[in-house]
Amino acid sequence: MTQHNEVVRESFTIQAKTFAANPWVTDEQRINRLVAAAHLSGNERVLDIACGPGYIAEAFARGAREAIGVDLTAAMLAIAEERTRERSFPLKCAE
Repeated sequence: MTQHNEVVRESFTIQAKTFAANPWVTDEQRINRLVAAAHLSGNERVLDIACGPGYIAEAFARGAREAIGVDLTAAMLAIAEERTRERSFPLKCAE
């Protein structure tokens, strides 16, 4: 499993910026539909596993009590943290 994780890290580190800018990944309407389908009450604790650049975790954080993004790739988490910090909406991220 460790070797697999290293392959994933290497691959997504190389493509992190391109992946984070992909229109499918950044599609706010798609993300909002996903969050709406969860019918949040505001008391939820959301864990986004393989959160990548954090768009979905950020959207859930707006309606839940807490949202945490977890990803194997530090480059993805760095993009999520920078992007949400710039928007004054810091996201909790963990590798």
